[in-house]
Amino acid sequence: MAFLHLEEQPSNPRAELAAGSWQLEAAANWKRYTRGERGIFTRALLRGRQSNLVAQIADKVKLDGDMRRYAMRYIDYFERLLKESQAVDPENLLHSTFMTGDVGKLYLLLCRAVGRDPFGD
Repeated sequence: MAFLHLEEQPSNPRAELAAGSWQLEAAANWKRYTRGERGIFTRALLRGRQSNLVAQIADKVKLDGDMRRYAMRYIDYFERLLKESQAVDPENLLHSTFMTGDVGKLYLLLCRAVGRDPFGD
């Protein structure tokens, strides 16, 4: 299932974004990540310490091919996860859980950064 890939990717896009944005905080967050706190990079990104986060990520995506691939891969995995969840959850409880969790918030942030409508067909 696609959701297995969101947390287990060796090149985690959330880690890349957080490390690039906050050099000093990244070292402390990396220690927390290696101690098992898997959502630390997502929370660091979504804390909103920088008011122009979407613009910064959009610039990074435009200028850095690797970053664009990370962002698009995350978006694709997440969208696949949503489609798979619909197949097994007709009441859309999983969809709601994914969209309101950190993974969903990051998905929306990345969609905004790359100019993609997350609700378009």
